[in-house]
Amino acid sequence: MLSSLRGGATSFFAMVLIGLLIVSFAIWGIGDVFRMGGNTDVAQIGEKAVKPSDYARTFQLYYNRLRQQFGEDFTMDQAVQIGLDKRALLDEVTRQTFNEAANQLGLRATDDQVRQQIHETPAFQDSLGQFNKFIFEQSIRYMGYSEKEFLDITRTDITRNNLISAMTDVMSASRSQTELLYKFYREERLANILTVPASSISLTTEPSTDDLLAYYEQNQDSFMTPELRAVTYAILQPENVHNNIDITEEELRQAYEEQPDRFNTAQKRSMRQFVLPTKAEAEDAAQAIANGETFANVAQRIAGLSADDLDLGEKTQSDLAEDFDDDIAATVFSLQKNQPSAPIEGPFGWHIFITDDMTASEHRRFEDVRSVLAAELKSQKAVDRIYEISAEIEDELAAGTSVIDIATKFNLPVRNIAALDGVGRGANGQPAQNFPDYIPGFLTTVFSMDEGDEPLMHDLGDNGYYLLSVDKVTPETQQSFEDVRELVQNLWTAAQKTKAAETLANDLIEQAKETGTPLNDLNSKVNKGQFTSLSLRRDSTMEDTGLAQELKQALFTADVGSILSLNAPNGDGFVILKIAESTLGKPESDPQGLSEMQNQLKIALTNDALSSYQNYLVKTLPVIINGPVAQQVIDQMVTRDQ
Repeated sequence: MLSSLRGGATSFFAMVLIGLLIVSFAIWGIGDVFRMGGNTDVAQIGEKAVKPSDYARTFQLYYNRLRQQFGEDFTMDQAVQIGLDKRALLDEVTRQTFNEAANQLGLRATDDQVRQQIHETPAFQDSLGQFNKFIFEQSIRYMGYSEKEFLDITRTDITRNNLISAMTDVMSASRSQTELLYKFYREERLANILTVPASSISLTTEPSTDDLLAYYEQNQDSFMTPELRAVTYAILQPENVHNNIDITEEELRQAYEEQPDRFNTAQKRSMRQFVLPTKAEAEDAAQAIANGETFANVAQRIAGLSADDLDLGEKTQSDLAEDFDDDIAATVFSLQKNQPSAPIEGPFGWHIFITDDMTASEHRRFEDVRSVLAAELKSQKAVDRIYEISAEIEDELAAGTSVIDIATKFNLPVRNIAALDGVGRGANGQPAQNFPDYIPGFLTTVFSMDEGDEPLMHDLGDNGYYLLSVDKVTPETQQSFEDVRELVQNLWTAAQKTKAAETLANDLIEQAKETGTPLNDLNSKVNKGQFTSLSLRRDSTMEDTGLAQELKQALFTADVGSILSLNAPNGDGFVILKIAESTLGKPESDPQGLSEMQNQLKIALTNDALSSYQNYLVKTLPVIINGPVAQQVIDQMVTRDQ
């Protein structure tokens, strides 16, 4: 908790712990960890239980962080879809696992360590870099913690990190190990490359009919029509029934009266404030403001606060009461715009407030929102109505009624696709007419059914349902030679050119090996060939070089001096590769790079050590996760968020 407020972990090892979470559970084996049943806790770690509230708080914290990044429209359901629930669960369990290990070893952070950690946290400091008690208390209150809870969490965090540091501080990578790795990964090789494009090969003869027939017979799989399916589908969506729904006056009135906060907006004020420890200091500040000094200058001079420290944002009176108390809120909301308050005593000292701007309260009459309410109620009822209709349709399907007859009975739009292949094209190879690209998984559903299967209804969530039947299946068939003769000739020609390019590449390699002729001198023997010479380091990325992975792998796998032929990365012929030179990395000339690699090696060794220790803890404590309870926690939070 505290490490996140500090803008990063206090040491490298705290970050290592976070990075190991997902990997460590893969090492433990999910089957062994997720085997808890009949218990209401999310997890059991030795004698320590991870309560649903612990997991819920961690997930809520992670979700709030992502919502700040992605915006107010980012929902909990979306967070779950990207796996945030699993990340929060594994993070919480991993923290608690190390906490329990530290507890069993009798480790405990001292009061001085806790005090130092909190005082050094930038989030709790003023603009001068000094610890500010008021900022601290406001921050932890915003996070939902009492002071005692936060101190306990901080103590636990420090204790856990002390345990991890005790294990990992002794990890080191020797200089000799690092130098060997440096020489290997920083090895640089010079590659000479000559392309032999098949497309530039000129054939001297045209294929005979016998040649083409032979190619056709040998490659029949290339000349098949795809399997095609004729399907019928009908759509049941809220808009299908929307116009047939009536809303009564009583329902409109009730909806209006049930949402007073929506149609009655309280006055909001944009405010600033600062707090001083004594009444005397606050009175001096108030007098300075009364004498003409600006609010911000007084706060900076007397309290050491920046402009950002003063801002409370826009709040209603009830918002302010929650942050302070009812009396303070009432006093502040009695002030005029730009009128500073007298010193007001609060739980953390003496406050001075000022209102910079006001947004008047608003009352929207029933008549003003009648049409909005009517549309909303119709939409709600439409969803309920299509659910009722779906139950009736299920009965029809059970009775053997066809999709077309059901669509007619319930006045649903119905569509037919005469021919559909596995990628959404019709018999002519173009996108199939009437294909519903707005229905997720439609193709998969179509090709999971056989001709004559009973029609099924599929759920589209809030968008309704669709019914589907596969009316006919046309299996893939062999195309006649006459129908595909032009395609056969094109493929035969391409194959012959590729074969000729391979022969040429092999001949050039033999010549280079026997005579020592450089590849750039052989370029003249290749029509539209290109010669390239480049130097490449083993640890460079493909983006750095533009070289295909296969070429790079060959460059650093074969011996220096080797000449070999590879398929061209673009599929056009071959490339001839000669490994001309090799130079090992020189650690003595790059002390900074060597130091960075030594740190990377230490990270790898540390990861191994922590993974091994986690593996030991999960077996000996043991660690057991209650999957169903964890899922129930998330389901409840997602439901409340909707």
